[in-house]
Amino acid sequence: MKLLNLVGIALVVTLFVSWLSIAFYPSAQDFMRANPFWNGLRDFSERFEADMAPSIDQATAQRGDGVLIAIPYLPYSDDELSHIAGFVAAGGSLLLMDDYGYGNQVLSALGLGIEFSGEPLLDPYINYRNQWLPLANGLATELR
Repeated sequence: MKLLNLVGIALVVTLFVSWLSIAFYPSAQDFMRANPFWNGLRDFSERFEADMAPSIDQATAQRGDGVLIAIPYLPYSDDELSHIAGFVAAGGSLLLMDDYGYGNQVLSALGLGIEFSGEPLLDPYINYRNQWLPLANGLATELR
């Protein structure tokens, strides 16, 4: 009986500690608004009043002077590609980042005749700590 009580108490304590860590530790997923670290979008979202869209068709519904930031982790469907092309054709800007090669699908759908090389972007001269983290200088004054 004492062993059962001990197991029950251990389970309750484990669940409580797990709940606390989930509730109070910030998200560390890449490109998430709740992620306060270098690979998150919290500062960007607050500074530029950016909205996160759960799908491409919702993101491209507001046409005009918006900017769509696309980081494709999976291939886009033909419908999603037509939404992106329509957004750009209506005057929206597209910032396309590629990590898995699916950005070439977007470039092809836009008829641009260019593609990502698939090689990492390295800069051994202007970087943050190492060549794998290149810096883009002079953009801060342009974005204000």
